Amino acid sequence: MRPAIAKGGVAIGTALMMLPAARAEPGHAPFVTALFTATSAVCVTGLGVVDTPTYWPLNSTDPP
Repeated sequence: MRPAIAKGGVAIGTALMMLPAARAEPGHAPFVTALFTATSAVCVTGLGVVDTPTYWPLNSTDPP
């Protein structure tokens, strides 16, 4: 993967995960949490600082 594409993916992922609608709890995610999760997703490491399915319920059918 080209470095520019990876950096763009991390930047876009971080911005999207910081939106209040992306989080289960009210408010937005901290920058470092969103940045680490986006980097882990782009690099396919599988690491995370939060429990991904409960913190980022993007595919949930239940309303927030």
